[in-house]
Amino acid sequence: MDLPDRLAALARAQNGLLTIAQCRDAGISPRRVATAYRTGRWTRPQRGVYQTLPGRDDWQTRAVAALLSCGPDAALSHASAARAWGIMGPWSGRGPEQFDILVPWERRVATPNGVRLHRCRAWRLRVAARAWPRRTTAADTVLDLAATADLDATISWVGRALQRETTTEELLLEALDRRGRQRHAAELREILDIGGIESAAELRYHRDVAQRHGLPPARRQVVDARAGSRRVDVEYEEYRLRVEIDGRVGHQGWDERRGDARKDIAAARNRWMSIRPGWRDVAISPCDLAAAVAEILWGRGWRGLPSPCRAADCAIRGVLEKAPRGAA
Repeated sequence: MDLPDRLAALARAQNGLLTIAQCRDAGISPRRVATAYRTGRWTRPQRGVYQTLPGRDDWQTRAVAALLSCGPDAALSHASAARAWGIMGPWSGRGPEQFDILVPWERRVATPNGVRLHRCRAWRLRVAARAWPRRTTAADTVLDLAATADLDATISWVGRALQRETTTEELLLEALDRRGRQRHAAELREILDIGGIESAAELRYHRDVAQRHGLPPARRQVVDARAGSRRVDVEYEEYRLRVEIDGRVGHQGWDERRGDARKDIAAARNRWMSIRPGWRDVAISPCDLAAAVAEILWGRGWRGLPSPCRAADCAIRGVLEKAPRGAA
């Protein structure tokens, strides 16, 4: 079917998709639309939504079809918005994928096939003004995901959003301020105030190992040009010690392990030492890890004293007798 120029441009902008209302507004009668569908020139992925380019079935096209089926005031949200932003990978669950769609609180929408509807009163504040497909802002997307996730996954999404520059610490804090109750709100505020922490394990190292036990200040997320511009989690520059926190996120596959090995070799060539505590070290035995780091730092020139935390069996008490002379 030949489309008016304006309608053809709109279809191109919408992944080949048009709604019956858009066709009617452009002077295309429902009968002509029905004929195009009946003869196979158009397909109908959703009720009231037609594909003018049959065969196009990528993720974004399916997402736009779901979006258009919910009317003009609708936006991808939650996992669907996260995939559109690149914060979350492709669908890998069982069964057909559902698309999360956010609509204004007062709207009543018949739920289309394959759509999970969400409503909120501050719809316009949560939707990115210029993004297509229309979606919630990256900051609000992260907070929506956090509402049903554990802290580790939440901080991983924060890190990905910041790395991809789809949002900023300031925008995340503003989105958090606009909300009432929010899961992990206290931890998120702490992470965003600290800056440079991209996993739950890194947060625990900063808070429970270094800060709580009086270890010297360190730099975080330092770019190492000698290791292919890879990032270093924690760096005690004066003492040439690096701490790479091997949490569950970002240190799982073969490629990541190869990258870690290259980073350690590059560090050793420049007389740096790298240690790799894991999630259990920072989450289950932070006192033991703090004691180990203190002893390593003493061996590399630090003359300060760590401080025991409130735990009755804090391991720092057992290593203070090993402190070098003159340490204070």
